[in-house]
Amino acid sequence: MNFEYDALIRNNTWQLMPLPADREAIGSKWVFWVKYKPDGSLDKYKAWLIAQGFHQRPGVDYKETFSPIVKPNYDPQPKGYEQGDSSMVCKLTKAFYGLKQAPRAWYTKLMGVLQALGFSPTRSDSSLLTHFFPTSTIFILIYVDDIIIIGSSQSKINSVISQLDSQFFLNHMGALHYFLGIQVTRSAEGCIFLNQGKYVQDVLVKVGMADCKSCATPVPSTLKLSATNSPSFDDPSLYRTVVDILQYLTVTRLEIAYCVNKVCQFMHAPTKEHCDSDWGSDPDDRKSTSGMCVFLGNNFISWTSKKQSLVARFSTEAEYRSLVLAVVELIWLKESVGRASGLVAKRP
Repeated sequence: MNFEYDALIRNNTWQLMPLPADREAIGSKWVFWVKYKPDGSLDKYKAWLIAQGFHQRPGVDYKETFSPIVKPNYDPQPKGYEQGDSSMVCKLTKAFYGLKQAPRAWYTKLMGVLQALGFSPTRSDSSLLTHFFPTSTIFILIYVDDIIIIGSSQSKINSVISQLDSQFFLNHMGALHYFLGIQVTRSAEGCIFLNQGKYVQDVLVKVGMADCKSCATPVPSTLKLSATNSPSFDDPSLYRTVVDILQYLTVTRLEIAYCVNKVCQFMHAPTKEHCDSDWGSDPDDRKSTSGMCVFLGNNFISWTSKKQSLVARFSTEAEYRSLVLAVVELIWLKESVGRASGLVAKRP
């Protein structure tokens, strides 16, 4: 709590003043979280001061949710950190967690600082920024307030971190090893490996399958699932939760993409049966399933299994639709990988 409070004070988030007669304090609360290491051991306890943005009134506390201009909001002093007269409130000069304007305000501030440092977002992904120096390149990937910085020069990376720390209260985590449920390991040769081992274990514990046995093929490719051939599942909420979790697991697990795509099609009404291009595979609507994967050298970098939006009248049409899906992905990857690395493929 002290770390979070000190960061808010350092960033001049508010000013103490009496509450105006025509305004109401929106309120805030402390939210606590236990963070674990990739091996499951305790890492640290975290605390956030979260504004109760659901109390904000349109036209009074804000005009447009995504407006970069934050109207004055008033918040009671954080519990446990009251100073002076308890009737004094915090007039917010900056947005923080919970406010309706916070996402836009944070994005505007962060992008302004990064662009002043010479970074520019890629056209294919606004959360990926690059900075090309004469002898090196730095990449920054942003997910809300979590940032990955990589590059070919450690001195340049250190310089960027130092400049960001002068603008924000950074918590430098060192070399990347765990990010959004994905473990990152490095070999002696410098290769990077991504896996979601801890994420998988957490899922198995959540659904009571920690002692289950593995299988080489999650589901036969010839399986035809239907929305009406089996009794309803007892806990639809659990089904949807597990399927959402499995969707994120496909980030590193190519082999389950097909079966996850299948079970995703029945989230509206799951039954007990539900716990290359495939023509007319759905017995309910006869829609086909597209599948594709992309290599960069010898490495998989993208894959997907997706149900087609229209009914294909013959297998060739289904194949062409799959080809279109692959071409769209290749164009995006060309922009992301090619321009981010400074290499743009020539037209054939």
